[in-house]
Amino acid sequence: MIQKTILRKIKKYDTIIIHHHVNPDCDCIGSQLGLKYILENSFPKKKVYAVGTHTERTSFMGKLDIIEDDSVFKEALIIIVDVGDRKRIVDERYVLGKELIKIDHHPFTEKFCDIEWIDTSFAAACEMIIDFYFVNKKHLIMTKEVAMNLYAGLLTDTGRFYYNSVTERTLRYGAF
Repeated sequence: MIQKTILRKIKKYDTIIIHHHVNPDCDCIGSQLGLKYILENSFPKKKVYAVGTHTERTSFMGKLDIIEDDSVFKEALIIIVDVGDRKRIVDERYVLGKELIKIDHHPFTEKFCDIEWIDTSFAAACEMIIDFYFVNKKHLIMTKEVAMNLYAGLLTDTGRFYYNSVTERTLRYGAF
């Protein structure tokens, strides 16, 4: 399972930097911060950063990190969430990372990462992060802060569970 492969990569690195797309929405920030908080809670010795910028509608979700030293990227695992193509990634320094992982629910447009988990059966990137948690839950810690970010993203990208992309799994994960 790709979720287990991703966890093995995460365990291998001391520094993980999570990127998102330009003009982020709640699914974008929710999946980014949700994953960051899961990793920080589960692996307290790792340095986990969520880089990029907020919009007015996402600033309530949590603080994003600023990395001034480019050398931090060189030995880092880069995880890019909710982005189909490289031109939409905020902070172009993602290319400096040692390995790159993409987690995305949009249709495939181009390959640019070492590991690409692309699955359009998920209604939102947040749903994918919840799935990542469930597949690996004996190694990961879920908190209220994580759940709030993931739920906000799931709620907005599904149109309050109204869109056709909503499945039984989406509802089950939302209820969780």
